[in-house]
Amino acid sequence: MTEKFVIRDMRLEDRPAVERFMAGLNDFEMKLSPDRSPGAEIAEAHVDFLLGEVARLDGFTLIAEVDGQAAGFLLGYVDSLGEGDIHLRPEFRQSGHISDVFVDPIYRRRGLTRAMLDEAERRFKAKGLAWMDLSFVDANDGAEMTYRAAGFSPFERIFVKPL
Repeated sequence: MTEKFVIRDMRLEDRPAVERFMAGLNDFEMKLSPDRSPGAEIAEAHVDFLLGEVARLDGFTLIAEVDGQAAGFLLGYVDSLGEGDIHLRPEFRQSGHISDVFVDPIYRRRGLTRAMLDEAERRFKAKGLAWMDLSFVDANDGAEMTYRAAGFSPFERIFVKPL
């Protein structure tokens, strides 16, 4: 039997799955970076915050669905520089920002992340945006390979120093 997947907008009934994915994302990143909190502690409140950002900033929440089951999600919204921040050319002062992407480990390596990124790109282009961006924990080599394969390239680097 051939596995079918679709990329669609989040529905109310997807909320528990999105919270589970957020917990999984944070738990995975916690292994790579000491600043992350355990997923179970933050998932519900962080999803509340992010869905608020999606609503406030002309965004969307995508669900990758495999054989009727939510298998992953992507949150994206329009990010803008502050009014007086003019160091970038006008066409680059807004971007399509992908804040979070996660695919359940049992569904990985099937093209779901790429399909969600492609749909996000289509939606951001339809809004007239010139670029889209995302970030990830530096030690997440799998994410870097996926994003490079989807056409992303490094733009800025953030270095941190513990105090």
